[in-house]
Amino acid sequence: MIRDKIIGFNPRSKIIIILIYLIFILAVSTINGTVLLLMVPLVLLIGCSGTSRQVEPDLDVSRDRDVYRSTIGEEVNVQLKVHNRGKCLRHLTIRDLIPAGLTKSGGVASMITTLNSGASVTLEYTLTGKLGTYHFPGVEIVLPDMAGLNPIKHKIPSMEEVVILPGNTFRKGLILRPHRTRLQSGLNPSRQGGEGMELFGIREFRPGDSLRHINSRASARHPQSFFIQEFEHERVATVVLILDTRDYSLSFPEEGNFLQHIVEATGMLGEALINSGNRVGLYIFGNYNGWVFPGSGKLQKERLLRTLALEKAIEPTRLNKLADLPSRLLPPRSVILFISPLQGNEPWMMRVLKGLKHQVMVVSPDEITFEREKPTRQKNINLALRTANLERMLFVRELQNSSIPVLNWEISTPFEPLISKFLGTYWQ
Repeated sequence: MIRDKIIGFNPRSKIIIILIYLIFILAVSTINGTVLLLMVPLVLLIGCSGTSRQVEPDLDVSRDRDVYRSTIGEEVNVQLKVHNRGKCLRHLTIRDLIPAGLTKSGGVASMITTLNSGASVTLEYTLTGKLGTYHFPGVEIVLPDMAGLNPIKHKIPSMEEVVILPGNTFRKGLILRPHRTRLQSGLNPSRQGGEGMELFGIREFRPGDSLRHINSRASARHPQSFFIQEFEHERVATVVLILDTRDYSLSFPEEGNFLQHIVEATGMLGEALINSGNRVGLYIFGNYNGWVFPGSGKLQKERLLRTLALEKAIEPTRLNKLADLPSRLLPPRSVILFISPLQGNEPWMMRVLKGLKHQVMVVSPDEITFEREKPTRQKNINLALRTANLERMLFVRELQNSSIPVLNWEISTPFEPLISKFLGTYWQ
Protein backbone atom coordinates (compact mmCIF):
# COMPACT_ATOMS: atom_id res chain seq x y z
CA MET A 1 0.00 0.00 0.00
CA ILE A 2 1.33 3.44 -0.97
CA ARG A 3 1.16 6.21 1.60
CA ASP A 4 1.04 9.75 0.18
CA LYS A 5 2.38 12.86 1.76
CA ILE A 6 2.46 16.28 0.10
CA ILE A 7 5.78 17.92 0.69
CA GLY A 8 5.45 21.41 2.13
CA PHE A 9 6.68 24.50 0.35
CA ASN A 10 10.22 24.02 -0.80
CA PRO A 11 12.75 26.90 -0.83
CA ARG A 12 11.77 27.96 -4.35
CA SER A 13 8.10 28.19 -3.41
CA LYS A 14 8.95 30.22 -0.33
CA ILE A 15 11.01 32.67 -2.39
CA ILE A 16 8.14 33.15 -4.85
CA ILE A 17 5.65 33.73 -2.02
CA ILE A 18 8.00 36.26 -0.41
CA LEU A 19 8.36 38.09 -3.77
CA ILE A 20 4.57 38.23 -4.17
CA TYR A 21 4.26 39.63 -0.64
CA LEU A 22 6.96 42.28 -1.24
CA ILE A 23 5.43 43.31 -4.56
CA PHE A 24 2.02 43.69 -2.90
CA ILE A 25 3.49 45.84 -0.11
CA LEU A 26 5.34 47.95 -2.68
CA ALA A 27 2.16 48.46 -4.73
CA VAL A 28 0.16 49.47 -1.64
CA SER A 29 2.85 51.81 -0.31
CA THR A 30 3.38 53.58 -3.68
CA ILE A 31 -0.34 53.50 -4.63
CA ASN A 32 0.73 52.30 -8.07
CA GLY A 33 -1.52 49.66 -9.67
CA THR A 34 0.92 48.87 -12.45
CA VAL A 35 3.26 47.32 -9.90
CA LEU A 36 0.64 44.68 -9.21
CA LEU A 37 1.09 43.41 -12.76
CA LEU A 38 4.44 42.01 -11.65
CA MET A 39 2.55 39.62 -9.40
CA VAL A 40 0.61 38.02 -12.25
CA PRO A 41 3.37 35.64 -13.53
CA LEU A 42 4.25 34.59 -10.00
CA VAL A 43 0.63 33.93 -9.04
CA LEU A 44 0.10 31.93 -12.24
CA LEU A 45 3.23 29.91 -11.45
CA ILE A 46 1.92 29.07 -7.98
CA GLY A 47 -1.52 28.22 -9.36
CA CYS A 48 -0.03 26.02 -12.08
CA SER A 49 1.97 24.20 -9.42
CA GLY A 50 -1.21 23.37 -7.52
CA THR A 51 -3.30 22.21 -10.47
CA SER A 52 -0.76 20.35 -12.63
CA ARG A 53 -0.20 17.27 -10.51
CA GLN A 54 0.57 14.00 -12.24
CA VAL A 55 -1.66 10.94 -12.08
CA GLU A 56 -1.66 8.62 -9.10
CA PRO A 57 1.28 6.21 -9.49
CA ASP A 58 0.64 2.47 -9.72
CA LEU A 59 4.05 0.95 -9.08
CA ASP A 60 5.21 -2.55 -8.20
CA VAL A 61 8.43 -2.51 -6.15
CA SER A 62 10.35 -5.73 -5.50
CA ARG A 63 13.83 -6.85 -4.52
CA ASP A 64 15.72 -9.91 -5.69
CA ARG A 65 15.44 -11.56 -2.24
CA ASP A 66 13.66 -11.18 1.08
CA VAL A 67 16.69 -11.58 3.34
CA TYR A 68 20.18 -10.44 2.46
CA ARG A 69 22.63 -12.57 4.40
CA SER A 70 26.27 -11.58 4.62
CA THR A 71 29.24 -11.62 6.96
CA ILE A 72 31.35 -8.85 8.44
CA GLY A 73 33.66 -7.33 5.83
CA GLU A 74 31.70 -8.61 2.84
CA GLU A 75 29.54 -6.46 0.58
CA VAL A 76 25.80 -6.99 0.23
CA ASN A 77 24.52 -6.75 -3.35
CA VAL A 78 21.04 -5.20 -3.42
CA GLN A 79 18.87 -5.14 -6.54
CA LEU A 80 15.65 -3.10 -6.57
CA LYS A 81 13.16 -3.35 -9.46
CA VAL A 82 10.38 -0.80 -10.00
CA HIS A 83 7.64 -1.66 -12.52
CA ASN A 84 5.03 0.87 -13.68
CA ARG A 85 1.57 -0.67 -14.02
CA GLY A 86 -0.20 2.66 -14.55
CA LYS A 87 0.19 5.64 -16.85
CA CYS A 88 3.41 7.34 -17.90
CA LEU A 89 5.26 9.13 -15.10
CA ARG A 90 7.65 11.91 -16.08
CA HIS A 91 10.70 13.09 -14.15
CA LEU A 92 10.10 10.43 -11.53
CA THR A 93 12.56 10.30 -8.62
CA ILE A 94 13.17 6.82 -7.15
CA ARG A 95 15.17 6.61 -3.93
CA ASP A 96 15.79 3.40 -2.01
CA LEU A 97 16.08 4.31 1.68
CA ILE A 98 19.18 2.68 3.18
CA PRO A 99 18.85 1.32 6.74
CA ALA A 100 20.59 3.25 9.48
CA GLY A 101 23.92 1.62 10.32
CA LEU A 102 24.70 0.54 6.75
CA THR A 103 26.74 2.50 4.24
CA LYS A 104 26.56 2.42 0.45
CA SER A 105 29.91 1.31 -0.95
CA GLY A 106 29.02 1.39 -4.65
CA GLY A 107 26.29 1.45 -7.24
CA VAL A 108 23.20 3.66 -7.60
CA ALA A 109 20.51 3.81 -4.91
CA SER A 110 18.48 6.68 -6.45
CA MET A 111 17.74 8.05 -9.91
CA ILE A 112 15.52 10.46 -11.83
CA THR A 113 13.84 8.92 -14.86
CA THR A 114 10.72 8.85 -17.02
CA LEU A 115 8.82 5.61 -16.57
CA ASN A 116 6.44 4.73 -19.38
CA SER A 117 3.42 2.49 -18.91
CA GLY A 118 4.56 -1.13 -18.54
CA ALA A 119 8.23 -0.16 -18.29
CA SER A 120 10.62 -1.15 -15.51
CA VAL A 121 13.80 0.23 -14.04
CA THR A 122 16.39 -1.50 -11.81
CA LEU A 123 18.65 -0.03 -9.14
CA GLU A 124 21.76 -1.98 -8.14
CA TYR A 125 24.14 -1.05 -5.35
CA THR A 126 26.25 -2.59 -2.58
CA LEU A 127 26.10 -2.11 1.18
CA THR A 128 28.56 -2.70 3.98
CA GLY A 129 28.04 -2.66 7.72
CA LYS A 130 28.77 -4.19 11.06
CA LEU A 131 27.25 -7.09 12.93
CA GLY A 132 23.49 -6.77 13.24
CA THR A 133 20.07 -7.07 11.62
CA TYR A 134 18.83 -4.11 9.57
CA HIS A 135 15.39 -3.52 8.05
CA PHE A 136 14.80 -1.47 4.91
CA PRO A 137 12.63 1.60 5.71
CA GLY A 138 11.07 1.54 2.25
CA VAL A 139 11.27 3.12 -1.20
CA GLU A 140 10.64 6.83 -1.70
CA ILE A 141 8.91 7.98 -4.91
CA VAL A 142 8.80 11.72 -5.70
CA LEU A 143 6.51 13.11 -8.45
CA PRO A 144 7.12 16.76 -9.42
CA ASP A 145 4.46 19.11 -10.74
CA MET A 146 4.72 21.10 -13.95
CA ALA A 147 6.28 24.09 -12.22
CA GLY A 148 8.54 21.96 -10.04
CA LEU A 149 7.52 23.76 -6.86
CA ASN A 150 5.36 21.33 -4.86
CA PRO A 151 6.37 17.71 -5.54
CA ILE A 152 4.43 14.83 -3.99
CA LYS A 153 6.26 12.13 -2.07
CA HIS A 154 5.05 8.53 -1.93
CA LYS A 155 6.62 6.03 0.46
CA ILE A 156 6.31 2.33 -0.32
CA PRO A 157 7.10 0.20 2.78
CA SER A 158 9.46 -2.76 2.53
CA MET A 159 9.66 -6.00 4.48
CA GLU A 160 13.16 -7.04 3.45
CA GLU A 161 16.10 -7.10 5.85
CA VAL A 162 19.89 -7.35 5.87
CA VAL A 163 21.51 -9.77 8.32
CA ILE A 164 25.26 -9.43 8.87
CA LEU A 165 26.73 -12.37 10.78
CA PRO A 166 30.16 -13.04 12.28
CA GLY A 167 32.51 -13.69 9.40
CA ASN A 168 35.50 -15.53 10.83
CA THR A 169 35.29 -19.31 11.16
CA PHE A 170 37.55 -21.98 12.60
CA ARG A 171 39.55 -24.02 10.12
CA LYS A 172 38.59 -27.19 11.98
CA GLY A 173 36.12 -28.24 14.63
CA LEU A 174 36.74 -28.30 18.37
CA ILE A 175 37.03 -31.63 20.15
CA LEU A 176 35.70 -31.77 23.70
CA ARG A 177 36.03 -34.41 26.40
CA PRO A 178 32.88 -33.78 28.44
CA HIS A 179 31.97 -35.52 31.64
CA ARG A 180 28.69 -36.64 30.10
CA THR A 181 27.78 -37.28 26.48
CA ARG A 182 24.61 -38.11 24.60
CA LEU A 183 23.79 -41.35 22.81
CA GLN A 184 24.29 -39.97 19.29
CA SER A 185 27.60 -40.60 17.57
CA GLY A 186 29.91 -37.62 17.28
CA LEU A 187 33.55 -36.57 17.58
CA ASN A 188 33.94 -36.26 21.36
CA PRO A 189 35.54 -39.11 23.33
CA SER A 190 32.95 -40.46 25.78
CA ARG A 191 35.26 -42.29 28.25
CA GLN A 192 33.45 -45.53 27.39
CA GLY A 193 34.64 -48.54 25.47
CA GLY A 194 33.10 -49.47 22.15
CA GLU A 195 33.47 -48.53 18.50
CA GLY A 196 35.75 -45.63 17.78
CA MET A 197 39.12 -44.47 16.49
CA GLU A 198 41.20 -44.07 19.67
CA LEU A 199 42.44 -47.05 21.67
CA PHE A 200 40.65 -47.26 25.02
CA GLY A 201 42.22 -50.42 26.49
CA ILE A 202 42.67 -54.18 26.25
CA ARG A 203 40.31 -56.68 27.84
CA GLU A 204 39.55 -60.38 27.72
CA PHE A 205 37.57 -61.75 24.79
CA ARG A 206 33.82 -62.15 25.29
CA PRO A 207 31.31 -64.00 23.14
CA GLY A 208 30.06 -61.69 20.42
CA ASP A 209 33.25 -59.63 20.11
CA SER A 210 34.70 -59.07 16.67
CA LEU A 211 37.60 -61.36 15.84
CA ARG A 212 39.40 -58.62 13.92
CA HIS A 213 39.97 -56.74 17.20
CA ILE A 214 41.99 -59.58 18.78
CA ASN A 215 45.34 -58.38 20.09
CA SER A 216 47.83 -61.04 18.97
CA ARG A 217 50.65 -60.01 21.31
CA ALA A 218 48.53 -60.04 24.48
CA SER A 219 46.89 -63.30 23.44
CA ALA A 220 50.31 -64.90 22.83
CA ARG A 221 51.36 -64.20 26.41
CA HIS A 222 48.24 -65.99 27.71
CA PRO A 223 47.71 -69.23 25.77
CA GLN A 224 44.50 -70.11 27.65
CA SER A 225 42.55 -66.95 26.66
CA PHE A 226 42.22 -64.29 24.02
CA PHE A 227 42.39 -60.52 24.43
CA ILE A 228 40.91 -57.83 22.19
CA GLN A 229 41.54 -54.14 21.68
CA GLU A 230 38.74 -51.89 22.87
CA PHE A 231 38.24 -48.43 21.37
CA GLU A 232 36.64 -45.35 22.87
CA HIS A 233 33.13 -44.34 21.86
CA GLU A 234 32.88 -40.94 20.14
CA ARG A 235 29.62 -39.12 20.83
CA VAL A 236 28.09 -35.65 20.85
CA ALA A 237 27.92 -33.33 23.85
CA THR A 238 25.56 -30.58 24.96
CA VAL A 239 27.24 -27.17 25.20
CA VAL A 240 25.64 -23.92 26.43
CA LEU A 241 27.35 -20.61 25.62
CA ILE A 242 26.60 -17.85 28.14
CA LEU A 243 27.49 -14.39 26.82
CA ASP A 244 27.85 -11.40 29.12
CA THR A 245 26.62 -8.18 27.39
CA ARG A 246 26.63 -5.78 30.31
CA ASP A 247 27.94 -2.23 29.97
CA TYR A 248 31.45 -1.99 28.60
CA SER A 249 33.81 0.85 27.90
CA LEU A 250 32.59 1.21 24.32
CA SER A 251 29.12 1.34 22.79
CA PHE A 252 28.17 -1.28 20.21
CA PRO A 253 28.21 0.69 16.92
CA GLU A 254 31.68 2.20 17.34
CA GLU A 255 34.66 0.94 15.39
CA GLY A 256 37.07 -1.24 17.30
CA ASN A 257 34.32 -2.09 19.76
CA PHE A 258 35.14 -4.48 22.60
CA LEU A 259 31.65 -6.00 22.72
CA GLN A 260 31.69 -6.66 18.99
CA HIS A 261 34.92 -8.65 19.39
CA ILE A 262 33.46 -10.98 22.00
CA VAL A 263 30.19 -11.37 20.04
CA GLU A 264 32.21 -12.42 16.98
CA ALA A 265 34.26 -14.82 19.12
CA THR A 266 31.06 -16.34 20.53
CA GLY A 267 29.74 -16.85 17.01
CA MET A 268 32.98 -18.50 15.91
CA LEU A 269 32.98 -20.78 18.97
CA GLY A 270 29.35 -21.80 18.54
CA GLU A 271 29.78 -22.47 14.82
CA ALA A 272 32.87 -24.62 15.41
CA LEU A 273 31.12 -26.67 18.10
CA ILE A 274 28.08 -27.25 15.88
CA ASN A 275 30.32 -28.24 12.98
CA SER A 276 31.79 -30.89 15.31
CA GLY A 277 28.31 -32.39 15.73
CA ASN A 278 27.55 -31.08 19.22
CA ARG A 279 24.25 -29.73 20.52
CA VAL A 280 24.90 -26.04 21.22
CA GLY A 281 22.68 -23.51 23.00
CA LEU A 282 23.10 -19.80 23.73
CA TYR A 283 22.05 -17.53 26.59
CA ILE A 284 22.68 -13.76 26.41
CA PHE A 285 22.28 -11.74 29.58
CA GLY A 286 23.06 -8.16 30.53
CA ASN A 287 21.65 -5.11 28.76
CA TYR A 288 20.06 -7.46 26.21
CA ASN A 289 18.72 -10.95 26.70
CA GLY A 290 18.25 -13.87 24.37
CA TRP A 291 17.92 -17.63 24.66
CA VAL A 292 18.49 -20.36 22.06
CA PHE A 293 17.66 -23.86 23.26
CA PRO A 294 20.42 -26.42 22.55
CA GLY A 295 20.27 -28.07 19.15
CA SER A 296 22.44 -29.21 16.27
CA GLY A 297 22.62 -28.93 12.51
CA LYS A 298 22.65 -26.11 10.01
CA LEU A 299 19.35 -24.64 11.17
CA GLN A 300 20.64 -24.41 14.73
CA LYS A 301 23.81 -22.70 13.54
CA GLU A 302 21.78 -20.15 11.60
CA ARG A 303 19.48 -19.64 14.60
CA LEU A 304 22.44 -19.05 16.92
CA LEU A 305 24.22 -16.63 14.57
CA ARG A 306 21.03 -14.68 13.95
CA THR A 307 20.46 -14.33 17.69
CA LEU A 308 23.94 -12.87 18.03
CA ALA A 309 23.23 -10.52 15.11
CA LEU A 310 19.99 -9.40 16.78
CA GLU A 311 21.78 -8.82 20.08
CA LYS A 312 21.93 -5.04 19.73
CA ALA A 313 18.33 -4.80 18.50
CA ILE A 314 16.61 -6.67 21.34
CA GLU A 315 14.75 -4.52 23.84
CA PRO A 316 16.67 -4.01 27.10
CA THR A 317 15.47 -6.00 30.10
CA ARG A 318 16.20 -6.10 33.80
CA LEU A 319 17.76 -9.57 33.69
CA ASN A 320 21.28 -8.21 33.99
CA LYS A 321 22.72 -10.80 36.38
CA LEU A 322 23.84 -14.36 35.89
CA ALA A 323 21.74 -15.23 38.94
CA ASP A 324 18.63 -14.42 36.86
CA LEU A 325 19.36 -17.41 34.62
CA PRO A 326 16.81 -20.19 35.33
CA SER A 327 19.04 -23.18 36.01
CA ARG A 328 16.29 -25.54 34.86
CA LEU A 329 16.76 -24.29 31.30
CA LEU A 330 20.21 -25.85 31.25
CA PRO A 331 20.34 -29.52 30.24
CA PRO A 332 21.66 -31.68 33.10
CA ARG A 333 25.44 -32.11 33.29
CA SER A 334 26.06 -30.00 30.21
CA VAL A 335 29.24 -28.13 29.27
CA ILE A 336 28.90 -24.41 30.04
CA LEU A 337 31.24 -21.94 28.35
CA PHE A 338 30.94 -18.58 30.06
CA ILE A 339 32.21 -15.63 27.95
CA SER A 340 32.67 -12.56 30.15
CA PRO A 341 35.39 -10.01 31.10
CA LEU A 342 34.60 -10.83 34.78
CA GLN A 343 33.66 -7.36 35.88
CA GLY A 344 30.71 -8.36 38.05
CA ASN A 345 30.47 -10.44 41.19
CA GLU A 346 29.64 -13.69 39.37
CA PRO A 347 32.17 -16.33 40.61
CA TRP A 348 29.76 -17.60 43.25
CA MET A 349 27.11 -18.32 40.61
CA MET A 350 29.65 -20.27 38.56
CA ARG A 351 30.40 -22.37 41.62
CA VAL A 352 26.67 -22.99 41.99
CA LEU A 353 26.50 -24.22 38.39
CA LYS A 354 29.49 -26.45 39.01
CA GLY A 355 27.75 -27.80 42.10
CA LEU A 356 24.80 -28.75 39.87
CA LYS A 357 27.13 -31.19 38.04
CA HIS A 358 27.72 -28.85 35.09
CA GLN A 359 31.13 -28.66 33.49
CA VAL A 360 31.95 -24.95 33.72
CA MET A 361 34.70 -23.17 31.79
CA VAL A 362 35.31 -19.43 31.43
CA VAL A 363 36.64 -17.47 28.45
CA SER A 364 37.52 -14.02 29.79
CA PRO A 365 38.36 -11.28 27.24
CA ASP A 366 40.81 -8.85 28.82
CA GLU A 367 39.05 -5.49 28.67
CA ILE A 368 41.69 -3.82 30.85
CA THR A 369 44.44 -4.47 28.31
CA PHE A 370 42.11 -3.44 25.50
CA GLU A 371 41.39 -0.14 27.24
CA ARG A 372 45.08 0.43 28.01
CA GLU A 373 46.09 0.01 24.36
CA LYS A 374 43.51 2.46 23.00
CA PRO A 375 45.20 5.45 21.29
CA THR A 376 42.53 7.84 22.61
CA ARG A 377 42.90 6.70 26.21
CA GLN A 378 43.20 9.41 28.83
CA LYS A 379 46.54 9.46 30.63
CA ASN A 380 45.09 10.05 34.10
CA ILE A 381 43.31 6.69 34.41
CA ASN A 382 46.38 4.47 34.87
CA LEU A 383 45.62 3.99 38.57
CA ALA A 384 42.00 3.06 37.81
CA LEU A 385 43.14 0.51 35.22
CA ARG A 386 45.60 -1.05 37.65
CA THR A 387 42.89 -1.29 40.32
CA ALA A 388 40.44 -2.86 37.90
CA ASN A 389 43.09 -5.32 36.73
CA LEU A 390 43.82 -6.39 40.33
CA GLU A 391 40.10 -6.96 40.93
CA ARG A 392 39.84 -9.00 37.74
CA MET A 393 42.84 -11.16 38.69
CA LEU A 394 41.24 -11.84 42.08
CA PHE A 395 38.14 -13.10 40.27
CA VAL A 396 40.29 -15.32 38.04
CA ARG A 397 42.18 -16.77 41.00
CA GLU A 398 38.96 -17.39 42.88
CA LEU A 399 37.59 -19.36 39.93
CA GLN A 400 40.80 -21.34 39.49
CA ASN A 401 40.76 -22.24 43.19
CA SER A 402 37.26 -23.64 42.57
CA SER A 403 38.65 -25.91 39.80
CA ILE A 404 37.03 -23.78 37.09
CA PRO A 405 39.47 -23.25 34.19
CA VAL A 406 39.79 -19.67 32.92
CA LEU A 407 41.16 -18.55 29.55
CA ASN A 408 42.59 -15.03 29.70
CA TRP A 409 42.11 -13.72 26.14
CA GLU A 410 43.72 -10.50 24.94
CA ILE A 411 41.73 -9.13 22.02
CA SER A 412 44.87 -8.57 19.94
CA THR A 413 45.65 -12.32 20.06
CA PRO A 414 43.99 -14.62 17.46
CA PHE A 415 41.17 -16.49 19.14
CA GLU A 416 41.24 -19.84 17.29
CA PRO A 417 44.69 -21.15 18.29
CA LEU A 418 44.22 -19.82 21.81
CA ILE A 419 40.90 -21.60 22.46
CA SER A 420 42.14 -24.79 20.79
CA LYS A 421 45.23 -24.87 23.01
CA PHE A 422 43.15 -24.03 26.08
CA LEU A 423 40.71 -26.88 25.51
CA GLY A 424 43.51 -29.33 24.69
CA THR A 425 45.43 -28.43 27.84
CA TYR A 426 42.27 -28.66 29.96
CA TRP A 427 41.36 -32.14 28.74
CA GLN A 428 44.88 -33.38 29.31
